[in-house]
Amino acid sequence: MKGSSQSGLVPVKDRNGATISDKEKVKERWVEHFENVLNRDTVVGKDIDENEKVSDTLDVKEDVFSEEELVTVLKG
Repeated sequence: MKGSSQSGLVPVKDRNGATISDKEKVKERWVEHFENVLNRDTVVGKDIDENEKVSDTLDVKEDVFSEEELVTVLKG
């Protein structure tokens, strides 16, 4: 397996692309990575046009298949 060692430690890249293989430095890099990923500011609806209507319901077609077909599929 690429990057594996007997210790089970897989080297990772730092923010600048340099390889880190020291166990403690790798742990610190993972902490840094997840702090960055999990602590981002989020903007709800940023990509939604103000004039675009958002619906809470789904348009479900109920006549796509018969009850008999459903039973047949569920019985396998």
